[in-house]
Amino acid sequence: MTDFQQLSYLPPGYAMYFQFRNFTLNVLLLIFCVGGLYNLYTNYYGDFCIEMRNKIVVDAGYIDSEICLKNFSNSLSLQNKMSNATAIYTQQLLNLLTVVILMLYYQKFRYAQRKLAVKLSEQRITPGDYTFMVTNLPKGHGREILQELKDFFTVNGLPDHRPLDIRRIVLTYNVREKIKIERKIDKLARKKIQDEKRRQNGQTPLLNPDHIDEHIREYERKMRLISQTFATGASESFTGTAFITVNTQKGNFKWL
Repeated sequence: MTDFQQLSYLPPGYAMYFQFRNFTLNVLLLIFCVGGLYNLYTNYYGDFCIEMRNKIVVDAGYIDSEICLKNFSNSLSLQNKMSNATAIYTQQLLNLLTVVILMLYYQKFRYAQRKLAVKLSEQRITPGDYTFMVTNLPKGHGREILQELKDFFTVNGLPDHRPLDIRRIVLTYNVREKIKIERKIDKLARKKIQDEKRRQNGQTPLLNPDHIDEHIREYERKMRLISQTFATGASESFTGTAFITVNTQKGNFKWL
């Protein structure tokens, strides 16, 4: 696949993966064309390895394990041209040239990856393209901050005091208390499952299941109350950070 625009509806990582696959194939092709083809040619037509039928005709100073016997694999190896100093020197130059070309190609590939990621991100519209973050706000009651943010950015969000169409403001809250309640509910649910297994095995339950259900309902009621205070801005656990979603990207770019 070379038309990566067909994957613009997906996150950029998918198209970048296929681009990387093509890149690795091109790297192998570059290595083969620059130095690999010459190396294979000079290796194959080298004369250092000895034909199998001449195995007994060797110098007295060698032993069998040190002799390069000519076969298909040895013919394509570097050892077959050990006696050709010119070919080895040329091969070293070509290997160096290959490294230089690959270094330049790696830089080109990195640039192509960044360019593709930016291009696909521009085509893929997400709520984040219309949302900006406001930090260092005074902590405290969220409802007051919510109204102040809406009034301020509606008037000052665009140049020449043009009104900015704010679609949504999301305040961030400290959810530590909510997490504690969720853990308590999970703990009670595990105890209920354990007691149910004891009952199935004919053992006496350790806890009254009705009491467990009552505690779970009580914690769930507290969870709903906390969620309602977050949704209405009535909570006092505002962390000082808000996300504002606007109707146009112009309003977003002004505050980036």
